[in-house]
Amino acid sequence: MAGNGGIIGPTQSTEIVAEKTTPFTSNGTLTTQSTTTSVNVLVVAGGGGGTRDRGGGGGAGGYRFCTSIPVSGSSPYAVVVGGGGAAGNPSSCRGASGSDSSFAPSTPIEFTSNGGGAGGTGGGNPSKAGTDGGSGGGGGGINAPANVAGSGNSPSTTPSQGNNGGAGNGTESGPINRGGGGGGGAGGTGTTATTSQAGNGGAGSNAWPGDCTLRAGGGGGGGQSSASSAGPGGGGAGTTGPSAAAGGCTNTGGGGGGSGDGTAGAGGPGIVIVIEPEIKNAPGIWNMNEVYDNVKAGTWTN
Repeated sequence: MAGNGGIIGPTQSTEIVAEKTTPFTSNGTLTTQSTTTSVNVLVVAGGGGGTRDRGGGGGAGGYRFCTSIPVSGSSPYAVVVGGGGAAGNPSSCRGASGSDSSFAPSTPIEFTSNGGGAGGTGGGNPSKAGTDGGSGGGGGGINAPANVAGSGNSPSTTPSQGNNGGAGNGTESGPINRGGGGGGGAGGTGTTATTSQAGNGGAGSNAWPGDCTLRAGGGGGGGQSSASSAGPGGGGAGTTGPSAAAGGCTNTGGGGGGSGDGTAGAGGPGIVIVIEPEIKNAPGIWNMNEVYDNVKAGTWTN
């Protein structure tokens, strides 16, 4: 036993439970450590598929990062990782929206991001806008009136989980028709197509200080000429003519690229990352010398 200033107690040692990061690239179950009382969670949904025929790029999957979600130590929590939307092809011109990702679905702490919207169709009269989603798909490039784009924030969430897609540009009589870029999740909007350039995908984002990985980039639009750029963060680049567009990168939630006349790119599957913060325990009664030493060393806990 040690005493100091009237405080008496046994000699103690600081217990540190290290931070634990668990990435999910497919559906699974998380069982937290027994000492964990809250977690930080990144939830990225599947990206939307790009569309062919001067189609818009797919929107990125919804991107949400939440801190201090309360959990019960050792309790299992379900994790759902959304798949990317299918690509538009000659038999099915328009791509498909991505699927939702979630942490602890059907519980009071459910945390969900919505799948990215599909790119808009270039053909038809009129051509169609990109669909809503975690981020909106880019607008189609033929018969596309000004500002045709997915909204990117429907269903609405607080805070926003994504951005709008860009509008398409062009008419049936041409000569230039280009799709808009898909919106990026939490990073940037897709750009509007111009008479000289298809729309580029919106930029993705990184979640926390020190996280060097960009995720949820939008897909670039497709056109007759001047291929577009993918959104940084896993988006797929758009293409011109009959060449196939790039898909969103795996487990980034990136949107697929739109195509001129070839096959468009599929959206990339999402990802869920759960972080259990470091925990410092100081059990029992401490004497004043021990308190001073641990505060000075940065190992004291409240």
